[in-house]
Amino acid sequence: MLVTYLLVSLLPIIVFVLVRLKYDLKKAVIAAMLSMAVVLSYEYSILGEIEVMTLVEASFFLVMGIASWWFNRDYLFKLQPAIVNALLAFTIIAFQLAGKPLLVTAIEKLSKIDPRFGGLLNQTNILALMSALSWQLVILLVLHALLVWYTALRSRDYIYVLARASIFPGIFLIGLMNAVLFAN
Repeated sequence: MLVTYLLVSLLPIIVFVLVRLKYDLKKAVIAAMLSMAVVLSYEYSILGEIEVMTLVEASFFLVMGIASWWFNRDYLFKLQPAIVNALLAFTIIAFQLAGKPLLVTAIEKLSKIDPRFGGLLNQTNILALMSALSWQLVILLVLHALLVWYTALRSRDYIYVLARASIFPGIFLIGLMNAVLFAN
């Protein structure tokens, strides 16, 4: 179910690019907005609520979509994930400095999607791992934001979609690396 959740989160960008290939910017923005509504509905159906960061992302979709449409520049819409990643990196830093790593909170939310995650919060080594991962995630988010920014401005749409989706293998590799380190 987690993989489905991650794939659904990519839906608006994929829809935007596919519709943009065949139709004008206005139709692509509208299609992306409609698909964001699907993402919000899906998240609500599995969590019983919509996460704040998902609402922030949806708001940026709307703002950047309108700006893109208004100025007739599709790259403005594509910059949305870079901006959200930068904001998320700052949010993670704030949570870290406040003493509650954001990834610990994320595990609480993930346990609603997949109950197997619920038991992780009782393990001290997992909590230490989540704290370490939070700082590493900040670095990944900043690097991903720069990559998305660059590809939004300089690359073809399919390269942009690959850059946009590259965050998932990055997260997986960081998690795997830390699992191996913390297992020893």
